[in-house]
Amino acid sequence: MFRKILYNDNFIGNMMERYDFMSEAFMELDSTDESYFVHFGLSHVMLNAKNGFVKNLLTEEKYKDKILVIGIHPVDSPFDEYDEKFRTLTDCENFLFKPNPNDPDFGAYSNYNQWMLIQFNPERYDRIK
Repeated sequence: MFRKILYNDNFIGNMMERYDFMSEAFMELDSTDESYFVHFGLSHVMLNAKNGFVKNLLTEEKYKDKILVIGIHPVDSPFDEYDEKFRTLTDCENFLFKPNPNDPDFGAYSNYNQWMLIQFNPERYDRIK
């Protein structure tokens, strides 16, 4: 399996098949009933993706209702009107937020994430090395 991952050309040659490959590789490596905390980029986990990685996994009975997508949303621009709307929700520097699809200000975010980790002033935090 590792050789298959290392030598695949889907990321260069055929982008349309990369999510199928990612899903297949993940399911082959997932041989236990353990829980995982995994970090994937937004494009891989968007809930509204037509054929995305998470969307593929959610069609499998083993993963149905067992995947939680938390999007990390850094709020670092005081000039971005969408970022500023998050500041109206709380005074906390970091908080979890569940977007409501019917909310006129934040409903669109429910197309991408089940939950969001909102981080104000992310430059204050050092990256994990």
